[in-house]
Amino acid sequence: MAKTIYMQEAGRVFFTSHPEYHAQAVKLPQAKGEALYREQVKAELLERVKPAQTVYCNIKSVSASGMQRRIELFIVENGEICNITFAASIVTGRKFSDKGGIVCNGCGMDMGFDLVYSLGSALWPTGTPAPHGKRNGEEDSAGGYALRSAWL
Repeated sequence: MAKTIYMQEAGRVFFTSHPEYHAQAVKLPQAKGEALYREQVKAELLERVKPAQTVYCNIKSVSASGMQRRIELFIVENGEICNITFAASIVTGRKFSDKGGIVCNGCGMDMGFDLVYSLGSALWPTGTPAPHGKRNGEEDSAGGYALRSAWL
């Protein structure tokens, strides 16, 4: 498997396995590059995903044991269905499968809800700027509950 190298060019961070093709880009240390890339993707997602929005889950596959699944995430943006799976995997720190989908381990609960909860927590770690709904009869601004999950 090729090593991932983070690079920066014109203010944008990207990763590649072939830095020789990007002569004008600056090579970043692994930890710094990963952190900068995660923040860049988070900022892009925050422009597209808003509190109280529904994130749709689609199950790609379930392992034979039932203990692992691959799930895709989608949003509706300007009347179009948009796949946010890869960006969500970067922001949440979860593994993106080479077969597509985010790898979710475990069973006995709604893994789509868990994934969407993790995404909300990653996007708004200290909560949303304004309450996005009610939980237990009180105004709620917790980041984990900022997004709604639904299955396709």
